[in-house]
Amino acid sequence: MKLNTTGLDFIKKWEGYKDTVYKDLAGYLTVGYGHKVTSSDNLKLGDKITEKKATDFLTADVKKAEDAVNSHPKISKMSQNMFNAVTSLVFNVGPDPVKTKTNDLYKALNDDNTYKTPISTSCKNAVVTGFTYTKAGGNRVEGLVNRRNAELNVFLGTTDIVYISMK
Repeated sequence: MKLNTTGLDFIKKWEGYKDTVYKDLAGYLTVGYGHKVTSSDNLKLGDKITEKKATDFLTADVKKAEDAVNSHPKISKMSQNMFNAVTSLVFNVGPDPVKTKTNDLYKALNDDNTYKTPISTSCKNAVVTGFTYTKAGGNRVEGLVNRRNAELNVFLGTTDIVYISMK
């Protein structure tokens, strides 16, 4: 599967665009649409990039996230919205939620009851738990709580439900 335009716009909205390399809340050098700067980027704090370069980084980073999600055993059962939500999560936090067999999201995505309508309560709870990546630099961040709730609403086909609180 591939992220559709809606999924890509979702990521861009949550990441925002910054043309100057900065340190994110976790202390990583970041630029563009949430791209973690690597040594091969030849960028340092304060350097500027063009929007085209930011889009190039985004395209490459999204491809890595898509590849991670597409490697999940039950990928063929995912709806486009589920794929968009999980890809947004993986783009933001890395592949562990879909690669680590002990992760609640991995387990839920591997359970056929996740793909039934309505989703079983136990699967729904596992999905919510699997999306609880809300900390940066060891602190819970309101923006990440809001993003995870938005991703859960996309995944579960709901609107404006708060699944994760700031507590």
